[in-house]
Amino acid sequence: SGARNVTLKEVNLQYDEVLNERRGGALSLRQLVLISPRDGAPRVGWHRARLSVRGRKDWKQNTTYTVTVLPGISDLRGNVDKAGFQLVFSTGPEIASASVSGVVFDWSAGHPAPNALVEAISHPDSAVYIERADSLGRFTVAHMPAGSFTVYGWLDANNNQDRDPHEMFDSAMVTLKDTARVELLTFIHDSIGPHVLSVDVRDSLTLHATFDKPVDPKQPFDTAHFTLRAADSSVVPIKAIVSAREIDKQRADSASRADSIRARTDTAFRRQYQAQHRLPTDSAARRAAHRAAELATLTPSKPVPVTEVLISIPAPLTQGA
Repeated sequence: SGARNVTLKEVNLQYDEVLNERRGGALSLRQLVLISPRDGAPRVGWHRARLSVRGRKDWKQNTTYTVTVLPGISDLRGNVDKAGFQLVFSTGPEIASASVSGVVFDWSAGHPAPNALVEAISHPDSAVYIERADSLGRFTVAHMPAGSFTVYGWLDANNNQDRDPHEMFDSAMVTLKDTARVELLTFIHDSIGPHVLSVDVRDSLTLHATFDKPVDPKQPFDTAHFTLRAADSSVVPIKAIVSAREIDKQRADSASRADSIRARTDTAFRRQYQAQHRLPTDSAARRAAHRAAELATLTPSKPVPVTEVLISIPAPLTQGA
């Protein structure tokens, strides 16, 4: 790694054991290899304890390449390489040093998108630099030249390393001198408006409505947007429309504050409260707790799209009507 003026036609990765030709949930070894910049699906050859890797065409001149072997390669006994491997080389005299980093979010869910794919497409030559985000949606596309790029992040649902119309994605423009940072808020892009998918009664004064797709968070909800009718077609007045996520968040915050206050004065409850919030001693549970804590700190900068609303009415619903 770090070699310059490379003239070899392919990268050869020699392992200390015979590799399983199909492993890690991938359809083929090709899906565990990324070449950046890419010119299509990489060509990956299996030679027992060796992998040969090359692009669809020959390496371009004066270009820095990054070859990434993702975690998932295994030996014949099923022992999996969980770390992966990365090799950087240049077909010219210099290694490019610019990079773009950031976080890919599943915007409608309000949390990072683990293992999302990221592409940075240069202008005007359309070179495609690619990288995979980590388990917390964080990514760095490194070893890029300076210039103008469109950065795409998407959830590769079918694991084919291509952006498909039905997959959640987002994009951003960056002008890269040395480093840049972007936030990618992925969602499904289509031309069909949202519809109410279901409605259920939460209590006698509240209806819970769910949409069939996320609604723009800038969309103001007004009582004029909804109509509630009785069996005789008479209109039932509506008092207010509120995002269900906001209501549930307020309740959770309120409950957390109440527990914290009670723990200051109630000794028995304080011991129980501290036990619940103490980091687990088991290493696996501790790692999971750390990951959950990290996930909680990574939130989109923009409001999360609405998927549910609560419809409140001024008078109780009549039982059995």
